Amino acid sequence: MFGRRSAAILLCVAAAAVLTGCGGDDTSDADLSSADPTRTPLTGVTSEQLSGYSSSEKSAYQEAVAAVQRNLRVGLRVYREGEATPAARRALESIYAGQELEDEWETLRAMEADGGYLDGSAEVVWTRPTRILVSGSEGTVNLLACVDRRDIRAYERDQGEIAQPVTSERAVFELTVDLGDGGIWRVSDGEETDSC
Repeated sequence: MFGRRSAAILLCVAAAAVLTGCGGDDTSDADLSSADPTRTPLTGVTSEQLSGYSSSEKSAYQEAVAAVQRNLRVGLRVYREGEATPAARRALESIYAGQELEDEWETLRAMEADGGYLDGSAEVVWTRPTRILVSGSEGTVNLLACVDRRDIRAYERDQGEIAQPVTSERAVFELTVDLGDGGIWRVSDGEETDSC
């Protein structure tokens, strides 16, 4: 049976793991560490904040932000089902890369074994690039993302909603989004760093 403590831990892991990212090479490196992340809306990064970036880097950033949004949408759909099926694996492969993919798969398998699942929604409130690296057909975007996850809930099958762990409703994640096979941007590593 899915214990309430296990469910609370898995909720934290799954809610945080819905976002993650990894590094790249130093082909092109522009840093905006002085930009204020609390004032950068997802759809409105100012031209001043991207002024140190080339047009290909700006395009890579836009693709990475779209990948983060897709990551939330697809990841929550997978965790809502709470079943480690071949279709769920393919869905995770479409949004995660590297070790992060394997970590997500193991989290989903543990959740399924314990009879748990997530429901609700999460939203990217803002993003801010911290580094953009592009070279030919390769790319890595490091960014900060504020995610509002207050509507995510954990459930135990046949038992209903479980007590929610104490977490920040909105959290900042340091993410790296890599351009991978098939020209698809995927989150490959990340870390929750603060509230927002």
